[in-house]
Amino acid sequence: MLNNLDHIKYDELIGKFVDVLSSDQSINGISGLVINETKNTIHVLHNNKTKIIPKSTCNFTFSGISESIDGREILGLSYNRLSKVTVSYTHLTLPTILLV
Repeated sequence: MLNNLDHIKYDELIGKFVDVLSSDQSINGISGLVINETKNTIHVLHNNKTKIIPKSTCNFTFSGISESIDGREILGLSYNRLSKVTVSYTHLTLPTILLV
């Protein structure tokens, strides 16, 4: 089962609110709505302007998630990141169907 932090790694980022944590003071503290995502950047609507934020050099916190995530963990597009998910179905039990 994926926790919230793992879930965000494989989820669509567009439409989520984000806070940027970076050692680069020009982008540190930027927050807003993610309006686009490329393999290496996210585009954030901040004070009615679009800011292009590199994923690889920043940490991010997304709304609803208390922990920060390293941008290197969300490199790539969401549909490509999804292929990295491995799910175990060994805990599932199939219902028994009774035939009358």
